[in-house]
Amino acid sequence: LLACPLLPSPLVLEPFDLNPYLKVCGKPSDFMCRAFNVVIREKVLHRGDTILINTVEEAEAPTLLQLRKEKRDLLLNLWPIGPLRDDGSKHSNVPMSLWKSDYSSLSWLDTHPPHSVLLVSFGSLAPLTPSQLIELAIGLEESGHRILWVIRPDQIIGSAATASHAHLPPDFLERNKARLLVVSWLPQHQVLAHPSLGGFFTHCGWNSVLESISSGVPMLTWPFFG
Repeated sequence: LLACPLLPSPLVLEPFDLNPYLKVCGKPSDFMCRAFNVVIREKVLHRGDTILINTVEEAEAPTLLQLRKEKRDLLLNLWPIGPLRDDGSKHSNVPMSLWKSDYSSLSWLDTHPPHSVLLVSFGSLAPLTPSQLIELAIGLEESGHRILWVIRPDQIIGSAATASHAHLPPDFLERNKARLLVVSWLPQHQVLAHPSLGGFFTHCGWNSVLESISSGVPMLTWPFFG
């Protein structure tokens, strides 16, 4: 078990609750893992006098208050500066996602009434088993709602990187084509800001949470990682 006793309500995590890049650190090509190693082993954090956190005071006030109370040099200056997010600008030369966005989703949203579409997306890392995908598809179909669903090419565990759609129930796409659009990725910030969007079914990735809060979109949550 992994514990963080500094929080107002002590947090205890199982190893499987963590993101994959926090579990295995043996690959030299693993950029995220090497970055963590530099921060921890070289004590980079101890060389500064301020920590900036991509959060907002109103969302995590008890935790921020507890951290500020700690008598450690590392945490004496702690500032929430969020939400930091992609503003959707087409003038930026810095890619803000790991996948190429399908902008047809915005045109599809234009054809639907205000607050009528549910966005379903589990970020760039969260996986699904084939059975989870099928159960989710059945539930979304039986809901009767308009659905904009992101299914990454690599999302299904044990499947080829381009075969995620093959695990959907037979004729699922054809039966629901009038109220369903499935894409491999989309410009999430623009989608969340679209007037046709009414809700967001999310894996609780922090970028997704901040974007949803910033856009005033209610969330249906299925946490994947700690």
